[in-house]
Amino acid sequence: MAQHTTEPLAEFRRSNTASGVAVITAALMVGLAPFATSEAAATAFAAGRTGWEDIVRERVEIPMDGGWVAKGELSYPRGAEGRLPTVVLLHGSGLNDMDQALSGSDSTFKPIAQAVNRQGFAVLRFNKRGVLGVGPLLTDDPAQLYPKKPYEQVLRDAAAAVRFAQKHKRVDANRLFLLGHSEGTMVASNLAADPQRFGIVEPAGVVMLGVVGGGPRETLYYQSIGAQLGLLHEGAPKGSDAYLEDIARFALPADDLPLYCGPVLLLNGENDIQTRTSGAIATDAALTRAGHKDHRLITYPGLGHLMNQTSEYSPGVGNPDEAVINDVTSWLTKHR
Repeated sequence: MAQHTTEPLAEFRRSNTASGVAVITAALMVGLAPFATSEAAATAFAAGRTGWEDIVRERVEIPMDGGWVAKGELSYPRGAEGRLPTVVLLHGSGLNDMDQALSGSDSTFKPIAQAVNRQGFAVLRFNKRGVLGVGPLLTDDPAQLYPKKPYEQVLRDAAAAVRFAQKHKRVDANRLFLLGHSEGTMVASNLAADPQRFGIVEPAGVVMLGVVGGGPRETLYYQSIGAQLGLLHEGAPKGSDAYLEDIARFALPADDLPLYCGPVLLLNGENDIQTRTSGAIATDAALTRAGHKDHRLITYPGLGHLMNQTSEYSPGVGNPDEAVINDVTSWLTKHR
């Protein structure tokens, strides 16, 4: 049975005092240029408190079409034996690295990966096409940065990452989960709806953070015109026309996900001005109409597109809230 839960959250942990110009400038830079490590992060690293304690980080290289090889990491608990349930993380749009690094020590995927690892799962993170390293550091090859069919390429690259994972000696291919954020929710639903087409196993479950809803052109228009302050990491204007034309050819989660029979977790911040809660609600309703037996929707007051506590129209970057991380790990543990 579907559950629609609104989680109580504490007051905002920090206020946003930056000017609109500063926020917009940072927004356009995220995913395009490396950020300096914050002093706090540097101090923690020097003291050995990286968050990766007791976690093995195996560097991997994932071959993709067009001659691109994506660098990534397969992480898993130290001392774990045999093949493990595994989560593949699928990024939001833009040139994101394997951590989906934001600024300073903030990132979307690193805290999630560490928490999931501590629950006995392996996690595959990988750099998107055109990204050479965490920062993100970018190639200077325009063919890799701006492919002719941008979204289709993202989808094919994600499928290549899943195929890589399911063949790895530490991965249990029968317990392979997809976790997508923003654009990654659409990627996850497209893959889950027709796994045979992409040469992947049917996912054991799908987790979505910031569920895409509405037409891509409508969504991007709202992001760039109606809510510029919320444009945190969704990519630069260059290439947006080709991206919009290409992504419009593919089904949204509300259309594709009902074709998938496995368990689904939908999470959305109520302060998210990029992927409004209406997208998650519409997807959950579509699953209900399809008779889907295991899906849950949770919305969070005070959380924005990055699943962090922030104001609605002057959002700031930050790691996912602990409530989100706890809900993800609890759901995965239940479905492992």
